[in-house]
Amino acid sequence: ERPQIERFLTRWCQAQERFLSKDASNAEITRKAQLESDAILQAVDENSGVRRLAVNPLLLTILALIQRNGARLPNRRVELYDLAAKTLLETWRPAQGVPSISAVKDHEARQFLWPLAYWLHRERPRGLATAEEIKQQLANILAAKRKLAPDDSDIHKEVNDFLYRVLHHTGILVERAPNQYGFMHLTFEEYFAARTESAAYNLARARHGKSVQLEQDPDVLDTWFSSGLWPFSTLGWPHDTPDLKYFYPTSVMETGYDILFFWVARMVMFGM
Repeated sequence: ERPQIERFLTRWCQAQERFLSKDASNAEITRKAQLESDAILQAVDENSGVRRLAVNPLLLTILALIQRNGARLPNRRVELYDLAAKTLLETWRPAQGVPSISAVKDHEARQFLWPLAYWLHRERPRGLATAEEIKQQLANILAAKRKLAPDDSDIHKEVNDFLYRVLHHTGILVERAPNQYGFMHLTFEEYFAARTESAAYNLARARHGKSVQLEQDPDVLDTWFSSGLWPFSTLGWPHDTPDLKYFYPTSVMETGYDILFFWVARMVMFGM
């Protein structure tokens, strides 16, 4: 994967420099492009959060844009995902000449994307839903806030406008199969779902009672590492339990290609 990332960055940075520095010599364009490419590759090598995003061409482009605009790629994962999400939602398409009115603002992401991500995370193990299901969820969210019926015409108009902009002008919510929509990368679903404070409190109160108090940790555990612990933490290992015999070593799995290394390979290696 790294050679592919390096080839992509070399070509992208050179094309970007050639477009932005039309009067510069070929040697100067090559030199600047190499500096930018090297800086991003260093972040890929040193930062697992950057490395996770860099395997996706669009996200790699976003990382390159962030670096090119002079912003240092953060080391902490939550800050990195926040910066990448804001770039996709607010600045990526306007930078290509699309009117900024089409951008998705932070308050809109908070209002719609956070609870939508939590709903997908909780109700859809594959992270996918039809367009009508997503519209209905967004309508329910907005109707509850406005104290209106979900089928109110103003609710539907605002939901349709938001969904059009987020699908056509951000790249963060995409059609991943015919009429099956989800976040472009599982990382963003997890990131937005984790931002929903009310959802966290509902889960905590259901388990620990209404008096529970929550404090958000400034960093997060690598969810792919924790997922690799699944057979050990849920099936009774190290004891030879019936559940362990039946469900593990998981000889058949339905999964996504984008998590084969991050999740599935860890489960396999942890079980060796």
